This record gives sequence, C-alpha cells and structure tokens, in this order.
Amino acid sequence: LLEQKFQSHQATKKSDLACEDADNKGREGIPLAPLSGLLSFTDACNRLKATPRTGWVMRGVNNPEGVSAHSWGVAMLALIASKRARGQLYSTKAIEIALVHDLAESIVGDLVPGVRQPT
Repeated sequence: LLEQKFQSHQATKKSDLACEDADNKGREGIPLAPLSGLLSFTDACNRLKATPRTGWVMRGVNNPEGVSAHSWGVAMLALIASKRARGQLYSTKAIEIALVHDLAESIVGDLVPGVRQPT
C-alpha cells in the first residue's frame, strides 16, 4: 500500500512538472513564477532562520528564537484560533498572513517599535 501511494505521488509530481514545462501554468491554469523567483523567495524565507528576534537580543536572552520560529508559532496560533472560531475566521488566509507577516525582515532585519534603526 505504501509503495502504491509513493508511486501515485511520484506520478502526480511528474504530471505537475510536465504541466509546468508545457505552458508555465499550474493545474488551475494560473501562471507559475519562474524558478529563479521561487529560489529567491525561498532564500529570503531561509534567511529568517538566522535572524534572531531583536527584542530578545536587546534583553540579553541567551539563544533567542529566530524570526522564522516566531512566524511558525504565529501560524500555529492562527490555525488553532481559526478552528475555535467555527467559521468566523478564514483559516487559510490567517495562516498565510501569519507565515509571511515578517518576511520583509529577511531584507531589513527584525525591527523593534520605538527603536531607531541605524541609517
């Protein structure tokens, strides 16, 4: 059974790639981003793993969480809150916002309100 599922997954991946290669569109016909753009986006996301939360650093916290860990925690809270809200909160949108809300910090660093940044 596991082997069948694996083969089915591999076939799906191959058909997705074929679709992308043929006309640069995904399953729903939505244009896909060029691979170089996806790699740049992934690189920006990965930089957040090495970006410590500035507020914790300023307070002398040893081994402070990174921005990516914070974003993951916010996404988990969004998931939990959306399930408890019983249809009053769009879980997909809440999780998407939580995951990207600090993405700019991969470029500008972790900014702290009220703290002047060097120019």
